Amino acid sequence: MTPAFLRAVVDTLLPGDATSRAGQRNLPAGSAAGVDLAPYAESSQFVLQAIAKAAGGAPAFIEADEPRRVEILQSVQREAPDAFARLLGA
Repeated sequence: MTPAFLRAVVDTLLPGDATSRAGQRNLPAGSAAGVDLAPYAESSQFVLQAIAKAAGGAPAFIEADEPRRVEILQSVQREAPDAFARLLGA
């Protein structure tokens, strides 16, 4: 899995919050906060591959808008709840 794909997964799971009126984010997205799935990519390979497959490929997941990414993650969570829970635990 590429770094861009892993960042897209992290930022979909942990999107941060909306930009404030002053133009500042109150809570950064997961990757901006330092969450990195790379150390867990091998142990999470099954679920990460399932995410990529559900999207039509890792590049398609990266390019998808947030609602589509959320839909993909929810479908994988329904299909593989235990593996998905382990990903969240990582």
